[in-house]
Amino acid sequence: MTNNERNDFREVTVQVREGDSLKVTRREQMEALREKEKRDFRRAEGGNFTFTDMQPIQKLTEEVDTVQLGYLFVLQTFIDYDTNILVIGRDKRPMTKKDMQAALNVGRKVFWEFMKTMELYSVVIEDTEGRFVINDAYVFRGRQGNRKRVVKAYDMGVRKVYEVVRSKKKVKQLGYVVKTLPYLHMKNNVVAANPFEEDDTKIQAFSKAELAELLGVQEKAVYRLIREMHFEGEYVFVSIQRGKSLFFMVNPSIACRGEIDDSIRSLFKVKAKK
Repeated sequence: MTNNERNDFREVTVQVREGDSLKVTRREQMEALREKEKRDFRRAEGGNFTFTDMQPIQKLTEEVDTVQLGYLFVLQTFIDYDTNILVIGRDKRPMTKKDMQAALNVGRKVFWEFMKTMELYSVVIEDTEGRFVINDAYVFRGRQGNRKRVVKAYDMGVRKVYEVVRSKKKVKQLGYVVKTLPYLHMKNNVVAANPFEEDDTKIQAFSKAELAELLGVQEKAVYRLIREMHFEGEYVFVSIQRGKSLFFMVNPSIACRGEIDDSIRSLFKVKAKK
């Protein structure tokens, strides 16, 4: 036993009444418990979430209209935990096409064009009982299993952002968020070319030009997007200037790959002094 290990022990005298019990918890256990409580609180605060598999979704983001990506992002918040069937209400009634159209709050023509695309890519499938299911190769709930390249999208966050962008007739902005999903870094939600890199010094964050290319917009539109996209006092994107380098992060209350530190989450709530 080393001196440091000996110093971890202290002689303590405790008086306990007959019939009472005493539980001793090490400092490391207490800290681990606090961290778990923080994670549980964030999950409860964020609500339910879906997993998006990055390999098939990346192909979708490259080929499907950006507005339709936004619609899919919203629709996936309605999938059932056990079956991936699209459901609605406390009784989890299977959604009809009318229910889906109402949930997206779009016109009939827009909805039918969206569904045509989803069926073409086998994202939304109608089963033998006439129920609509989102293909779990793209999105699913429940256990992650061996599927490591997934990103969590929080139902409440996605729906709140949708309310804002739909009211402004800018659903495409939510589609831009979907385009970033395959590139969210597991530690900090930075949009990066190597999202699984564990060495912070080797993270290859997207530049403004690279992010603009990913989203399919001009560079000046990136700043406008960061400035305009917000919901309930939080921003969807933030840009961080470090020396001559500029990198971008996505609000983890909407989507994230791993457990994101509270100090990073606070960045999306900070406002400049007026």
